[in-house]
Amino acid sequence: QNIYIEGNLAYADDPMVNPHSDDMLGLIAGQNVIVADNADTQGDVTVQASIMAMSGSFMAENYNTRAVNGSLRLLGSIYQQDRGAIGTFDWGTNNRLSGFQKNYRFDDRLSSAAPPYYPFVRNLQLIAWWE
Repeated sequence: QNIYIEGNLAYADDPMVNPHSDDMLGLIAGQNVIVADNADTQGDVTVQASIMAMSGSFMAENYNTRAVNGSLRLLGSIYQQDRGAIGTFDWGTNNRLSGFQKNYRFDDRLSSAAPPYYPFVRNLQLIAWWE
């Protein structure tokens, strides 16, 4: 029920370079979507996907004990029941102690399209807002 990301997941036709790219990937896990703690995920990791963790989180494996890694660069979207951790920080010094630095960006194409067979909500209604 978990999905493990073992390395970079990048589209062949990068939408950051070509906004007309039709490459899309949807990851749907019953529990968690986890960036694995392995040799291929020790530096920067790129994930280009719409991520859905139905009863869990999008997170980094061993986020609090793994070495300080690079950036986790996500282009896509995240749906998760609980916010997942990808690293730890020292609030006093603002230094990273373990794991990744976040670099998340919404894929604007998802405003009007979705990956194949991905759950798609067409009509949303704003019920409340706070800052």
